[in-house]
Amino acid sequence: MEINTKITNQITRSQMTMTCNTIRSLGLSFGLTGTRLINKVIQILVVKDLEIVILEDIYKELSIQFPNIKPTQMRKHIIYALQNRDYQKAENNFEEIFGFEHDEYYFEPKVFMEEVANIIRIESI
Repeated sequence: MEINTKITNQITRSQMTMTCNTIRSLGLSFGLTGTRLINKVIQILVVKDLEIVILEDIYKELSIQFPNIKPTQMRKHIIYALQNRDYQKAENNFEEIFGFEHDEYYFEPKVFMEEVANIIRIESI
């Protein structure tokens, strides 16, 4: 519960909207548990502004908020969401969001969440 309060108190409505829109624009479906977890991880990363991100630590922190999902399951849900995105939508919107040509490397879990968090932080300055 502590994490949820911290995120709610520090992430702005604008940042939340940008996060959701960015995730949707990159072809992810909010109907998947993994996409909702990606959203929460990005919120944590935006709030904490970490130099070095260790996803396992973030998953452990997030498991407090979602006690029924173990960190290893979170990882699997996130990978599934990224692998089952709308590839055409992701490719069409990639350059507009990231500012360079489409690259599958940016759909690796850690890279994806860090880069989207960075975009949200930069856009909200």
